[in-house]
Amino acid sequence: MSASFTLLSTFMLALGLLPFSGVLDKQGKVLAKKKKRIEKGLEGYKPHWWVKSLCAIFLGLPIAVAIAGLIAMWGPGDVVVDDKSQFVMWLITPVWLTLVSLVYLFISVRRMLSLYLGLNLVLFTLLWVARFGG
Repeated sequence: MSASFTLLSTFMLALGLLPFSGVLDKQGKVLAKKKKRIEKGLEGYKPHWWVKSLCAIFLGLPIAVAIAGLIAMWGPGDVVVDDKSQFVMWLITPVWLTLVSLVYLFISVRRMLSLYLGLNLVLFTLLWVARFGG
């Protein structure tokens, strides 16, 4: 279980660093052409980072909780088992922070919002089916 948590945390770190990988060249310096292109593209840029952050915080947590709930219900063994309950409990944080990290890769707030709302709807529907549907 601890190896699974470590692997998920490593993936979360890698996904968090992914947006920065395209800016650096082999020596670790910012390329002049890319810098000019980025500056030129920022003229019409509207800062939506605060909207994305709030949406990721308030819509990402229910997604993480629903994923943990689905693993608790459909995973092997019973939830009462100490290892499984600890795994489900500690799974919420890396999933939530991964969702918060991925939100900045979206160009449009509308697309990000629709994806996160859709994920919430699908996951909580699955959670309801798992609980009451059989």
